[in-house]
Amino acid sequence: MSSNIEPSIFTYFNQNSSNDRAIKSLIGLTRSQFDILVPKFEAGLHEIQMERVTNGEIKRLPSGGKSGFLHSIPLKLFFILFYLKNYPTFDVLAAIFMFSSGDAHGHVEKLFTCSGAHPSQARGSASEPRLIPRRPAENAGFIP
Repeated sequence: MSSNIEPSIFTYFNQNSSNDRAIKSLIGLTRSQFDILVPKFEAGLHEIQMERVTNGEIKRLPSGGKSGFLHSIPLKLFFILFYLKNYPTFDVLAAIFMFSSGDAHGHVEKLFTCSGAHPSQARGSASEPRLIPRRPAENAGFIP
């Protein structure tokens, strides 16, 4: 797959951006809430990269070269929100986003860390949403 082709699920997300019910079923947020998070998520990604440079993990910030499967900030945010909302297996995630299950695991691990998100975080308000969508209480645990 070419690195700049969007997965069909992200194309669906963009084409149905005014349908809050459809968008919430995918990522647990409305499109306007998603749009509020994009610059915050981008800042978080940049902060993590700067820390990696400072700590000597990498010598310089990534630039040039192949853009990768998750080639844009909104796609990266959509990917991690979709994962957190739906909790698919890495094999299912790989099939949906068109890369290997190992890549799916790597992206989840990296983006979850970069988001600064943790399930115990508060949700925030509608104007300042947090990254983690909350599941209804009846879906939170195992129901025999």
